[in-house]
Amino acid sequence: MEDYQEGSGGRRKQVRRSIESLEGKLKKTRNPFQQSSIEEELSKLELERMQIDSLFRENEEEVEEEVAADQFPYLNVLWNRYEHLVKQCRHVERDVRASFLYMQFFEDEFLGMFTVRKLRLDVQYSVERDQFYDLFHQVQRSLLNYRTEADRIAQGTYTKEYEAEILKRKVEMRLAVLVELDWYFRKVRRFAKVLLEDIDGDGLLCQNPEEKLDYTRLDRETTLRNRTVATGLAQLLALAVEAIEYVEVPDFQQRAL
Repeated sequence: MEDYQEGSGGRRKQVRRSIESLEGKLKKTRNPFQQSSIEEELSKLELERMQIDSLFRENEEEVEEEVAADQFPYLNVLWNRYEHLVKQCRHVERDVRASFLYMQFFEDEFLGMFTVRKLRLDVQYSVERDQFYDLFHQVQRSLLNYRTEADRIAQGTYTKEYEAEILKRKVEMRLAVLVELDWYFRKVRRFAKVLLEDIDGDGLLCQNPEEKLDYTRLDRETTLRNRTVATGLAQLLALAVEAIEYVEVPDFQQRAL
């Protein structure tokens, strides 16, 4: 049995690499016929991965090691910072798992900055600032819905008669989730970039760039404590740029801002 599991472990890695390769091709193709063909092949590979994973259910806490490239410094840290979240997301693909990590880090360290007490802006950008809270929770809901679906499929709690259709729907849902995450962080990137350019220029939009970000002992934030608003915006911009680069949604799939 151990030899069989070792062999299955090797095949498991092959299947994962094949899935990641096809997911990359699916992102880039505009051809509807190619999209349908890739989705069908992904569905078959997803089924095989689930069958192999059933051999490892006795140790469900074991999570395959994730290695982010050096070009993603935030993500390199987040794999370890949110180890519990990585385990909770073991049934979702690597890029969706990374999306959970980016959003959790954004919530823990940056979302609290989007308040009038922390970030004083002119009227137009105050309205835009206030929108990010609700938009954040919309993206979070989409991610959680996808994880629920992925867990349900991995656990086999669905009608086998519709298996191929359900797996294909999961592939489509994954793309939709990544497009939504890309859209959110592109909005964040534009927002932070405009404010930083304003701070370096006329200083009309952001009214407290040199003010220290003040947090109490009860606040969860640690990264931005005693940093200036300008520094916080610069780090926010860097996070958004990295998240966008990591999910790598092609231009033709991006949602309009």
